Amino acid sequence: MLVWKGSGLLVLVTLVVGVALGDAAGGSAGTRSLAGYWTAALLTFVLGIVLEGDRSPPPGQTERPPARHHFLFIPVEAWPWLFAAIGVVKWAVAD
Repeated sequence: MLVWKGSGLLVLVTLVVGVALGDAAGGSAGTRSLAGYWTAALLTFVLGIVLEGDRSPPPGQTERPPARHHFLFIPVEAWPWLFAAIGVVKWAVAD
């Protein structure tokens, strides 16, 4: 069973890279978590913009085709908001 569609697997790549960069930044556990997830959110936001360019309407039509890039059945455009929220929650509960 596939859990991604199109280039949705790149969401996982941006999460791993973002969290790794956040851990490399140093600081307290809460700050590293916040920095990692917000970096992942930023990278995923850029990924969404790049993939959005792929959704231009066909000639003669005004409506764009539906989103084709999903990870865990969630569109790529929603993942930056989820990563930012996870980062804030992990920062808030960190000791």
